[in-house]
Amino acid sequence: MPPLDGVVVLDLTRHLPGPFCTQALVDLGARVVKVEDRGAGDPVRAVPPHDAGGMSAAFRALNQGKASLALDLKRPGGAALLLDLAAKVDVLVEGFRPGVMARLGVGPEACQARNPRLVWCSLSGYGQDGPYRDRPGHDLNYETYSGLAWVNADRAGQAITPGLPFGDMFAGLAALSGILAALVEQGRTGRGKVVDACMLDALVSVQGLNLAQHRGGQPLVPGALPLSGQFPCYRLYRCEDGRQLAVAGLEPKFWELFCEAVGRPDWAGRAYDPSLHPEVEALLATRPRDLWRLVLEEQGCCVSPVLDYDELAGDPQVVARGLLGEGRVTPPVRFAGEPLPGPRPVADRPGADSRAVLSELLGVDERAFERLIADGVVS
Repeated sequence: MPPLDGVVVLDLTRHLPGPFCTQALVDLGARVVKVEDRGAGDPVRAVPPHDAGGMSAAFRALNQGKASLALDLKRPGGAALLLDLAAKVDVLVEGFRPGVMARLGVGPEACQARNPRLVWCSLSGYGQDGPYRDRPGHDLNYETYSGLAWVNADRAGQAITPGLPFGDMFAGLAALSGILAALVEQGRTGRGKVVDACMLDALVSVQGLNLAQHRGGQPLVPGALPLSGQFPCYRLYRCEDGRQLAVAGLEPKFWELFCEAVGRPDWAGRAYDPSLHPEVEALLATRPRDLWRLVLEEQGCCVSPVLDYDELAGDPQVVARGLLGEGRVTPPVRFAGEPLPGPRPVADRPGADSRAVLSELLGVDERAFERLIADGVVS
């Protein structure tokens, strides 16, 4: 039986961070009901590419195994229906701007008044308080406000736009950890908690080590950090074929092993000497990446190729671990002796499960359901 078997979650989030979090809850065994807008639903449904059946690959990756309820909270009766649902579930996750749910009459106070056990999780850009709480934003805004873009700048001090939305992903994981902790307390005390997770907090938090050093009197300079390519023993190098190889011999024994393997034992004492960069670059540029990889991996060196996504799909370790599942990557956590979850169905339209969800959770019969449809509350 999965860890969260029997836990029922209302997911009012869209785009990436919230669905990423609730997909993890599905993987842990929770029953997740995705509450979408009537009509187009989650905007990610429109993100290309789409398969032959019209399903977005992005939507499939984030919403496997979730039931879909299409609900209009602004219609008379919509908010009341959500309150009734909140009274029956264990967790509610929402990603609106701070205060939106309260203005609709379905904020955490109202919902927990109906269901004191409810774990309420809000996912936002800047958090539920502070001068920025009402600002709009996207991942790049949070990365720049948090200092993450600055610390990852190149040696010329030029910040880059990352290829991965770190704020969204880290905030989704932060929300997940908060929900799981609140469920433990719910089981112990019978009462829920309000989880306040946001992108800015998550991105500042993961930089705790850097910030501790900086605030402790060791100013950090982008492009010249110990682990950002300053040392020849920990750096990316371009090889003869233009592809890159990572050398990560940070500990002396691994750097010395690398120096022996490439025939330059005289480099052993210069692991942290930036003036050695040109020599290492020149040597590694004399052979293709995979030839260096073959030679150095056999010697037990800490080296690895910079793989693109096509190479990743065929990498033996990735294949052995089954990391690329059907329609999505596999969960980041697995349990010893238990199989990884297989592909799950995805709701092909907003509201595909509205009738079943309302019948199961609230006992709504056919006549009442048709009345809700006629009133524009659900679809």
